[in-house]
Amino acid sequence: MTDDSLPGGAVSLNWSKVSGPGAVTFTNPSNSTTGATFSAPGTYILKLTATDTNATTTSTVTVTVLLPNQVPIVNASANQTIALSATAAANGSVTDDGLPLGSTIESKWSFVSGPGAVTFTSVGSPQTTASFSAPGTYVLRLSANDTDRLTSADVTITVLPPNQAPVVNAGADHLLAFPNTANLIGTTTDDGYPVGSSLALTWSKVSGPGTVTFSAPNALVTIASFSVSGIYALRLTASDSALTTSDDVVITVNQASVVSAGTEQTISLGQAVTLTGTATDDGIPVGSTVNVIWSKVSGPGDVIFAAPNSLSTTATFSVGGVYIVRLTASDSLLTSTDDVRINVRTRKLPPEYSLTFPGALVENNNPIQPALYISAPRPTTGRVEIAGLNFSQDFTVTGNSSVKISLPRAADLNTASDQVINKGIHITALDQITV
Repeated sequence: MTDDSLPGGAVSLNWSKVSGPGAVTFTNPSNSTTGATFSAPGTYILKLTATDTNATTTSTVTVTVLLPNQVPIVNASANQTIALSATAAANGSVTDDGLPLGSTIESKWSFVSGPGAVTFTSVGSPQTTASFSAPGTYVLRLSANDTDRLTSADVTITVLPPNQAPVVNAGADHLLAFPNTANLIGTTTDDGYPVGSSLALTWSKVSGPGTVTFSAPNALVTIASFSVSGIYALRLTASDSALTTSDDVVITVNQASVVSAGTEQTISLGQAVTLTGTATDDGIPVGSTVNVIWSKVSGPGDVIFAAPNSLSTTATFSVGGVYIVRLTASDSLLTSTDDVRINVRTRKLPPEYSLTFPGALVENNNPIQPALYISAPRPTTGRVEIAGLNFSQDFTVTGNSSVKISLPRAADLNTASDQVINKGIHITALDQITV
């Protein structure tokens, strides 16, 4: 401010607000040079008035009051959990008030912590992707700088290791005898991925000659039963919803040999009886052979087998009587037997006795029960049979005694249709008898 010093008095000065959105406070309102503070941002017109007692003049100035520069607002996006093979979408954001005027905002991603290296596709962009060299927990930082103020925000990325297939063990191989069952005890271990998944288990038959029934097909521990003997492969399968693996167990189901010692025979003392046995096996255990042996079970004397370890052999007896001989077969794991009766007569006799009751058996017009009385001078044994009536009864006679054999009531030839071939009474004995 300048003045012509007329009319000679002092010049007074005053600062005032002309317009503006808020209040203005001057530090020295009567001085040409002063400070001003503003209560609100906006555009203000300030006026300086000068008076020399004779004349007054004014001048105005426009002042634009800006907001204080605010720190940029940074969002590094939500925390994430990803697989190692995947990338994390870092969808960050930065907002700013545009201050300082003329400045530009600078954004930057950086690695804060983690077990491996991180690669950003665009390190200077708030929205980028990141890949990781190793599993673990990583902290990434998004920073923003407006040339005056710097701020940042962090995001945590959990990187899971690659999902591994479950480890499955179906247990040890079994060897068992049919029709026994197999107790199956499987085990599984898993890495827990995918997160939230659970293992699904299934037992199944892979191979084998028959059907297999599992008591609990979706449990680690189960019982398997088999319809026939043979070699079975069973499989335990585990799935974590993304990967599936399995393990097999071999169950060998062995069945005892089926043995036949042949049919009953009658010979005379001094003769050799020919024994023809059979033994049928399922071939299990693999590589084993069926071993057979003939032996005496009971009888009054000694028995000598010409080839006791052969299915077909001959046998001789030291004394007459009834003998039971046994054929035993073993496949090295299971043993089975079958017996046959051999009747050894002490002397050569007529091979059989036959008789009939030719008419109705009645007494005082009442039917009576037919019976036979058999005696012998020496101890002996024998059998009474009626083929048409399915009747068969063994007998034993001690020396100089008799035994009664009661016959079925229908043993008599009562009608014209009855035939001797059906109702004929057939008697065999090892020694001389009287009927």
